[in-house]
Amino acid sequence: MNSEPKAPRRGARASRAGTGAVSVAASSIGAASIGVKFRPSRRTLEELNRGEIIARKQDRGPQGSKTYIAIRKAATTPLPNKLLGPRFLGAKNKEGELLNRSKTIQEEYLSNLQALKPIITQMIHYDLKGILHVPSVYDDHGLTYEDRWNFSSPDFATIDISKNWNQVTMSHCSNWQRDVNDHACDEDYESSIWTRELLEGCLDAELQKLVNDKFDLLDVYERGGITYFKILVDTVFKMSSLTVKSLKQFLADFGKDGLSKVQGENVRHIGTLIIAVATRLADCNNLGFESYQHVVDGLSKCNVAKFRDVYKQKSAALTFDDALYGFGDMSSGEVMKKIEGVLHPAMNIYDNLNLGRQWNVPGRSVNAAPLTCDNCGGPHTANKCPQPRDEEKCKKAREARLKASAEAGRGGCGGCGGRGGRDGRGGRGGRGDQRGQWSNSDDTAKGSAKQGVECINGVWMMKCKDCGYNTTHTSKYCEEAKRQGTSFAVPPTHPYWALSKKAHPSFTSAGSATAGAGAHDAASSTISSRLSTLIDNRMTSTENSEVASILAELKSCFQGN
Repeated sequence: MNSEPKAPRRGARASRAGTGAVSVAASSIGAASIGVKFRPSRRTLEELNRGEIIARKQDRGPQGSKTYIAIRKAATTPLPNKLLGPRFLGAKNKEGELLNRSKTIQEEYLSNLQALKPIITQMIHYDLKGILHVPSVYDDHGLTYEDRWNFSSPDFATIDISKNWNQVTMSHCSNWQRDVNDHACDEDYESSIWTRELLEGCLDAELQKLVNDKFDLLDVYERGGITYFKILVDTVFKMSSLTVKSLKQFLADFGKDGLSKVQGENVRHIGTLIIAVATRLADCNNLGFESYQHVVDGLSKCNVAKFRDVYKQKSAALTFDDALYGFGDMSSGEVMKKIEGVLHPAMNIYDNLNLGRQWNVPGRSVNAAPLTCDNCGGPHTANKCPQPRDEEKCKKAREARLKASAEAGRGGCGGCGGRGGRDGRGGRGGRGDQRGQWSNSDDTAKGSAKQGVECINGVWMMKCKDCGYNTTHTSKYCEEAKRQGTSFAVPPTHPYWALSKKAHPSFTSAGSATAGAGAHDAASSTISSRLSTLIDNRMTSTENSEVASILAELKSCFQGN
């Protein structure tokens, strides 16, 4: 006799117990089929956070044991990217190069924030970060630590100083460190010690000295990882009135100049930088609604029409809403959410257009090899290097670059400026780090020879950055065209005449032979002047007397001397 339960008839009301039995059986079968076991209760938030921990603090073992030593060594191992002090401290690596090469305070903030993030992640992995959650309320009159930190209050709250360190004072952190040193269990006291050890190893030598000088002034019972962290972030991310003014000006400048002043108009890079700057301003309650307007205005100033049109509309709508409703009383936290709400979608649009090859911004490619000095390895050319020139070191660097270039099949000269390429810039005639607009037409391969000539609606035209598209001149000849007026024409060697299939004005029907000779002379004159200019530039940049002498003789030959 079949003992399997029969499914209830359609329309029949199954009992509550029967429905439960069927659902449990069905869920068990489904879980078994995919090989996953489920538990009856949900995990708490604390359990989810513990999932990021590699070694829990209660599993460190007794002090001095192999387990304890191994975990401590792993938890306090310094990370390769150091937190750097300001440029004026002059921290250098073992090769004598400056470690902090940030040009602006905004770049300095961003680089240090990026270095701080993996440090916090390592603290999470080894269960150290709990001590950085500081209670928000402190009562100096409390007789016990529970009373002082309001532990029994239903409104008890903490502040994570690894994210919002500007929301608590140094004295507040000192009081918390004192009670941790006095009353915390051994595991949490060890976490404080390990935190200081980790942070100290992640600072460059000059910044470490600066922080340690301030730390050593504290009372012995106020020293630990909490106060060390607070001193560190207050030193590196100091929010003085001048700093606040500088960060606000950065956002205002972005609103004025927009993405057009960003290399490659890289939305992801500038968006990350803006969020970092805005977060610091919001922490000290100095982020106003005008900063949000600046961000939207800056995004609307872009050379990619599909992206620009989205944020032009948003900028206009924001101006209208501000005039109609008024947003001057918006809090810093609300403005911060607004800024993140507009930048994260902007980054996604940027990624999408790049994947679709629609981010066709002319200029230096974001994937171009960075400039490297043969003399010191810095981000500049060797002829602009501030360090004393070492000819032997430069020679070895050029030979290594030539060898790498030959192995890659590119050939060419390593470059006199330490950049690579036939004229020291890398790749085809010094424009290996440049790119034109992307195109799907068959003329893409010829783009480098067009020199500002494009076919617009079937008509070949020249592009001038001041006058726009026209049939008389490009940007190079703009001033000359304005002086000569309608009588001006670009040289007969210009690609415009070959592409448009038009005859140069000098070729008249009355005397084509004479005109041809004139065109030949004009072409020769143009080539000679261009070569003379190139030789002059090279003569002024080279430091080799023999090369300069050869160039001078070559110039004399071109000039007929």
